[in-house]
Amino acid sequence: MGFKPQRTLYKLKFTDDKYDGMEIVVRSVPIGTLAKLQSEGEKNQNSINELCELLSSNIQSWNLEFHDGSPMPITLDSLLDQEFDFVYDVVNAWTSAITGVTDELKKDLKNGGNTEELNLPMVPLPMSPVS
Repeated sequence: MGFKPQRTLYKLKFTDDKYDGMEIVVRSVPIGTLAKLQSEGEKNQNSINELCELLSSNIQSWNLEFHDGSPMPITLDSLLDQEFDFVYDVVNAWTSAITGVTDELKKDLKNGGNTEELNLPMVPLPMSPVS
């Protein structure tokens, strides 16, 4: 009997107040899927649709509603009906959850700054006796 790895679920976190109350739970994806999407994205312009398709197929649950208060189904069409900024923020939260890179760390990395997360403490090693 072998080990069966469980799929990882992430409850997305948003730092912008405009998303207060929004809950989205998304599955992780295999690394091969991300690598394929990245390489295909470099070759053609369909990468936005492919990314939205990948995201919508991995959303486990959300509490999004239409303007009339009825629940919005988790579909590719529902995602494609949203504004660019919204989808961008969801994708960004998803990739941050998967990679473990926080928004604050991303800002520091883009600006070339150092952060405590990146700095490893350096301590001198004890001298070992020569044998």
